[in-house]
Amino acid sequence: MENSQVIMDGFHCGRSRANVINVYNGNSYVMAEYNEISGALVWHRVVLSSQKAIIESWLYSHFQGGKDQGQTKKQRVAQVGRAGSGRIASASAR
Repeated sequence: MENSQVIMDGFHCGRSRANVINVYNGNSYVMAEYNEISGALVWHRVVLSSQKAIIESWLYSHFQGGKDQGQTKKQRVAQVGRAGSGRIASASAR
């Protein structure tokens, strides 16, 4: 992959589609997908937790979703839920 960036020894990433960054291992297996807009990271294969933490930190700091790095996944989900709750409440009030 010509646009790949090395994350750490044995892992690199590259853009597969607009706003989607794939994380690959040394054998070019897709390990994870990172959505640059939502900041969501989906793991497709098992990775050691120490490696996983380094990869997540690297992705959050190098791509647009990095502005939410201090938030946990639970906090980001809660924010999305609060943003959508206004629409649900107004629809049910009719």
